[in-house]
Amino acid sequence: MSFLLPEDIVVWMSGIIFGLGLVTFLIGIIILLSKTLMNKDIKQITAHTATLARKGITDGVSGLVGNASSLMEVLHQMVKTSAGVGLFLISIGVVMMAGGYFLIQSIF
Repeated sequence: MSFLLPEDIVVWMSGIIFGLGLVTFLIGIIILLSKTLMNKDIKQITAHTATLARKGITDGVSGLVGNASSLMEVLHQMVKTSAGVGLFLISIGVVMMAGGYFLIQSIF
């Protein structure tokens, strides 16, 4: 029966931490890239919403203008939130990869 030595456990832990950090980093990159690809669609929706708001102003429909402006605000918040989540995941991934690296360096 073989037992794991403390060094083996640290090697496994550092490898797992580094791997999870790499996955987290890549997910953050994917979120940021999808935000830039999604940005074209959001610009198109915003342009149509602005046209809708102008039409509501000329036709005298105040509820339409209020809903269009709230839609534009929600779209703006959505873009800011996805960028923040992506940057947060990237920074956490870098910290985890650095932690895994320094943990393995403490053994060797």
